[in-house]
Amino acid sequence: MKVYSGQLNHVTTNNVALKASPYRYQPDGPLEWGKNAKGGGILLAASLLFDAVGSKMHAHAFALEVVSKLPSQWQMTDDWIKKWAEPRSQILRSVQAQTPKDFFVRA
Repeated sequence: MKVYSGQLNHVTTNNVALKASPYRYQPDGPLEWGKNAKGGGILLAASLLFDAVGSKMHAHAFALEVVSKLPSQWQMTDDWIKKWAEPRSQILRSVQAQTPKDFFVRA
């Protein structure tokens, strides 16, 4: 089990600096998530999701529902992140399965 810890602008997973996820914001150096960090909460959300579940798909929702409410010092596990992400992934898979293949018309 991975344990993620955050304190101010420093985030670790099992006491090793968390690597920033490939996202539209690419910081140099360690991941920073505070107010003044480039990418801020969305980058932290994408990085946590990518590290825990291998996908950044719900990064915006995770940033709004979880990251924006984190205190200055926090901890969470990859199991908790997986439990958060699974219902959202199930809904997406259900919608995709019910969408006819010819639903989208290409111009």
